[in-house]
Amino acid sequence: MAMAVDAMLVMLGLGTGIWVWVLDHAPSYASEATTLVWFSLVSLPVWLGVFRWQRLYAERDDSRLISDVLRVFNAVVLGSVVYIVLAWPINLEIPRVVLFVAMSVMLPSLILERQVIRMVVRRRRLQGVGLKPLAILGANSEAISLAETLVDPILGRNVVGFISTRANVPEVLCGLPVHVSVDPAATAKQLGVDSVVIAATSLDSTAPTGLLRSFLDRRIEVEMTSALTGVANDRIHVHAVGAFPLIRIDPGYRGGWRAMAKRAFDIVGSVAMLVVLSP
Repeated sequence: MAMAVDAMLVMLGLGTGIWVWVLDHAPSYASEATTLVWFSLVSLPVWLGVFRWQRLYAERDDSRLISDVLRVFNAVVLGSVVYIVLAWPINLEIPRVVLFVAMSVMLPSLILERQVIRMVVRRRRLQGVGLKPLAILGANSEAISLAETLVDPILGRNVVGFISTRANVPEVLCGLPVHVSVDPAATAKQLGVDSVVIAATSLDSTAPTGLLRSFLDRRIEVEMTSALTGVANDRIHVHAVGAFPLIRIDPGYRGGWRAMAKRAFDIVGSVAMLVVLSP
């Protein structure tokens, strides 16, 4: 649904830009305008591909407006650059006013659309609609804390129970059943869950690799907790060193309006230099 609305908003922006350009020129530009309209229609899948690449359709629990603004800004700027690049092989000149007006229309409309979608999703989740069924792997204190956190429907999860590979655990935790199993992936499949959240402290250090593969082979999404609960999520990055996935923590992070201002400066400066160097 979001992709369909995005396609309409992209065409609204480009169409408005073409319309403003035609009004500012002689009627003889009508044929060029028709070519631009058809080119814009053909380029729609590319715009949506760029939006997807910029994770505009990724499921996120981050409700900060600044995150949506930054993602939309990056996506629109990159989409505009790709739009120009696609027109170059066919010798189609894209008037600057078209892109300026299109971006002026797309940016606020796409940001507003995402806020409306967020409100609709939150309301539906509060009504119990659209919650993702999941199981928690583990039956220790971390797993209990995780279940108490995920009980909030705003997070979009519906915990159906716990799965434990250890036998000496209670039968019920947080009012939910605890399933003891030597094959957690098979048990998760029987429970009909879409995903499993692993309480990392409940696992043996040698277990995760084979366990993760068994879940993924059954097309069950896997998430794992981290002990870094006191660190801002934006400062945490995962990268591989040999066979080991390592977590890197940024020493400092500029959040809020500072991050947006820096990003805007980077992009505006880069675009300005590209325009100067393009001849």
